[in-house]
Amino acid sequence: MGVIKNALEDLSLTIQKFRVIGEWGSASIARGMLVMSLVGLVFVGTQSVYTYKLLAEVKRNGGSRIQEMTFLSKELQYKVTLDAITLCLDSEKTEPKLHAWYCGEALARYKKTSTEGVPERANELIEKLAYGAMKNDVSQHLRGVEFDRLLHSPATREEEELKWVLNKTVLGIWIFLAIFAMSSTYLALRSRRIANQPPKIDVAFQSE
Repeated sequence: MGVIKNALEDLSLTIQKFRVIGEWGSASIARGMLVMSLVGLVFVGTQSVYTYKLLAEVKRNGGSRIQEMTFLSKELQYKVTLDAITLCLDSEKTEPKLHAWYCGEALARYKKTSTEGVPERANELIEKLAYGAMKNDVSQHLRGVEFDRLLHSPATREEEELKWVLNKTVLGIWIFLAIFAMSSTYLALRSRRIANQPPKIDVAFQSE
């Protein structure tokens, strides 16, 4: 109940402030134009501040984008190595004439990708030409990259919001609303000013 009461009090205070502004703005055309300009400034200012905030967030998350590119590079390297080892293992039955060549390619790629693992184990697998174990080793590294990506996934909410805010249709709607609010404010103040004007006395009737 306390929250509702406070909300109603805030609403009542806001309405009272708007009435004061309306009375002040309806006193003259110049004041009405000033209030109308302030309404437009509120719309433009809100849009600008929100856009600036999103740009700052996107810029701050730029490091996450670089990190994501690093993950993709590692993932691609591991997948290429995994495919090469798979071809080596399968070619013994499917393409026996190319089996040695496929395995040579797989071995060369594994040597490049095994630098991040345990050196002793990698050297042992290379020495024994244990392609099945190499495949398991690379698969484990690949799962590690996927896990790291989940832990360091970039926050793209700000980027999506920025695209939405800068969309031409959204900008057009926002500009239309700003113009509509300014026009409505001016017409409302003008009507109030006319209504507050004292009635004109007929001079001819007064002279009689």
